Amino acid sequence: MKLAALLLAAAVTLIPTSGPVVSVAYAASLVAVMEGSVARTFDSRTGLRFAGEAKGSRVLANLIRAGLRDPDIFISADPALFKGLVRSYTVFG
Repeated sequence: MKLAALLLAAAVTLIPTSGPVVSVAYAASLVAVMEGSVARTFDSRTGLRFAGEAKGSRVLANLIRAGLRDPDIFISADPALFKGLVRSYTVFG
């Protein structure tokens, strides 16, 4: 849990946000951890507000490609979905 919070905090320093909210799109399989301890830890340690959206990884990737979502951070269960979507990504977990 701490690792995920640290990764989010590190990503925020690299990704400009439009205010005190960080939007995070993540695989639905991560709902329990992302909306629980990660969100609470992120909020308390950064002073920013965690705004999460959970859906299937492919659905989220398609929404991003279509311009219907523009999250600050996208966490997918399938690294292959990042191809053509971002310049670089990190596999963890």
